[in-house]
Amino acid sequence: MIILGHRGMGRGEGENTLLSLIKADQLSDGIETDLRLTRDNVIVLNHDEDLKRVFNMDIKISDFTYKELKKNKLINDECLTTLEKLLLELKEKSIKNLEIKEYNVANYILPLIKSFGATDNVIISSFDYKCLEKIKGSDENIKIGLLVGEEARRNSLEETSDYFKELIDKYKPYSFHLPVQMFEEFGFKIGFKFTKWLRAQGFKIAFWTVDDPNLALKIKDITDYFITDNIMGIKSVL
Repeated sequence: MIILGHRGMGRGEGENTLLSLIKADQLSDGIETDLRLTRDNVIVLNHDEDLKRVFNMDIKISDFTYKELKKNKLINDECLTTLEKLLLELKEKSIKNLEIKEYNVANYILPLIKSFGATDNVIISSFDYKCLEKIKGSDENIKIGLLVGEEARRNSLEETSDYFKELIDKYKPYSFHLPVQMFEEFGFKIGFKFTKWLRAQGFKIAFWTVDDPNLALKIKDITDYFITDNIMGIKSVL
C-alpha cells in the first residue's frame, strides 16, 4: 500500500507549498500535487487558478510571468513553488502523482520530468483525458492516471463497467483515480465489487481523499494508492 500526501500535508493553509510537500514526502511514500502554468509557461504547483483561497491574494497565476511572481515574493518555500524545484527537493524514489489542471501543461511536462530521470516514479493524472492522451502519444511508457468524477455516473453497475471499458480501450491508463465518496453513493458492497473488478483488469487503483482510518482498513486490499489529508492517521492503522 502506497500513501501519498494530498497537496502535501493536506488541503488548507500551506497546501502545495514546498515545505508542505517535503514534510509529506518525509512522512509517507510520496505526494500528490497540482500543476498550472505561469504566463511564460513555467510549471508551478497550485490547485486553484488563483491564490485567493489559500493565500488570500487576488492574483491569477496565468496573468504573471515567473519573474514577476518571484519579484513580488510569491515564489518561495511557503507560497508558490515550481515543479522543477519539487523534483530537486523530494527523495528520488518517492512517488509523485502530478495532477494537470490545465491542458497546456502537457506541452512542457515531459522534458522536465525526463531531465530528472523521474519517469519511473511519476504518475501524471488529470480529469482532462485529451491532455493525458497527448502525453501518452509523446511517450507510451509514461504512467497516466484517469481521474474519475461525476461524469462516470451511470444507472447501473453494468453501464458503469461498460463506460470504464471504453476508457480502457481508448486511453490505456496505468491507473484509475477514484473518489472515496463512491462507497457512500453506490453502497460499500457495490463499490468494493466494482473496484475489485477494475483492479483485476490489471490497473492500479488510487483513492482520493482517504482520510478515515476505518475505511482505509476496509479497502486496503483492493487499493494500490491512498491519497490523503491524514497521513499519520492512515499510517497508524496500516
